[in-house]
Amino acid sequence: MCQNWFKKLHSRDFSLEDDQCVGQLCEFDNKMKDIIQLNCHVTVQEIIKLLSALHTTTENHIRCLGLIIKFDIWVSQELKEIHLTQQSILAIHI
Repeated sequence: MCQNWFKKLHSRDFSLEDDQCVGQLCEFDNKMKDIIQLNCHVTVQEIIKLLSALHTTTENHIRCLGLIIKFDIWVSQELKEIHLTQQSILAIHI
């Protein structure tokens, strides 16, 4: 999933919109979002048990969804305008 962002930026597509996900990956992401919305204190281990998923898969999806834990609560990791500009510059130079 994160590789898709690299490909997108490398092809000079700087829009921040995600491409539509399909199939099981989209369903997995939606289930994970639902679990986190129901309980913002849920741990990665609890998500793994609820979804019967691998640890690495769960971690990758959480990261690609832009979620991080701050003070034991899941929050969105939003990029500020300066970070978006820096990413665009890096993508151009790659």
